[in-house]
Amino acid sequence: MTPLTGHFGAATEQVLRVAAHEGNPGHILKVLSPHAGNIHGMGPGIGRDPRDCHYWARERYFYEAHDSGELGVWSDGPLRPPALLGVTEGPDGAVTLALEDVAEPYERWSLTDYREVAEHLGAFNGARLHAASQDPPEWMSRGWLRWWFGSTVPATISALRTLTPRARTAVSDVLDPVAAVARTTRIWRSRTALLDRLDAAPVALGHLDANRLNLLRVSPDRTVAVDWSYTGMEALGADAAQLFASSAARLLIPAGELGIYHDAVLEGYLAGLRSAGVPVRVLAGVPAWYDLAICLRWGATHLFWVRRVADPELLAVLEERWWSRTYDSAAPGLALLDAYLAALTEEVLR
Repeated sequence: MTPLTGHFGAATEQVLRVAAHEGNPGHILKVLSPHAGNIHGMGPGIGRDPRDCHYWARERYFYEAHDSGELGVWSDGPLRPPALLGVTEGPDGAVTLALEDVAEPYERWSLTDYREVAEHLGAFNGARLHAASQDPPEWMSRGWLRWWFGSTVPATISALRTLTPRARTAVSDVLDPVAAVARTTRIWRSRTALLDRLDAAPVALGHLDANRLNLLRVSPDRTVAVDWSYTGMEALGADAAQLFASSAARLLIPAGELGIYHDAVLEGYLAGLRSAGVPVRVLAGVPAWYDLAICLRWGATHLFWVRRVADPELLAVLEERWWSRTYDSAAPGLALLDAYLAALTEEVLR
């Protein structure tokens, strides 16, 4: 078994790759535990209530529901999860999922890759627009963006306001802490209007953590999505927003071309929604919901890292698992990202 590293969900205790042996296919073992805690510090801690953002058992129930057909037939769509091969319950309450090991032939994604995967997400969301009469299973998240916004933005503002002198020096090449406090505080004070606009959007079943690292592009017409720990009913546009902004926050998108990639993701997402038969009147609102979701999810929280830069141990985790480079190497891209999201947020707040 080979341990895998990365930025996994809050309930993930470990992920192992098991090689093929004695005729048995290779697979992935993912251990979920109610005791794992939020080791990555990206947001609220582990959740034991299905309504929580980080409900620890959600991914287990998703895979079982998909495997049983409870979530409908996905075989003819361009996006699917890996196959569930088995579930084992441990004496300490932990659950081990045995999952198909999916190989991705694409190491780096081009602009075309982002656009085409966004189209797959649009087809997925569009085929699962939520009817008002339907009642989703208890384990599914509801209002995930609202929950995340309310849990992370105040913490980000607090971190910016209480930077130590050493941390202020460390972030000075990326942002002006005073301006960042003013901007993030404005986002927070605008929350009622922003969340009212979110509530007006139609909702669909979404992945809700559809960043580049959770999406395996196995062919031009097929994407396998992993890490379904946030999945649930959310505003149309949220998955496209996460594909763009979370990938950008990890510096996986060229920092000098953020506007080009933003537009390509939206273009692909709209194409996928159209292919799923989403009405024109709904499509007309998607660009605004897309930018709104980017603002709510990342307009302030993209600065989550500021509280870590003065701590060598915490910074090392970011450098290894989030940026895949040193902070000094990441800083120019982070500065461009901050400027881009500041401008986008300004447009959303008008």
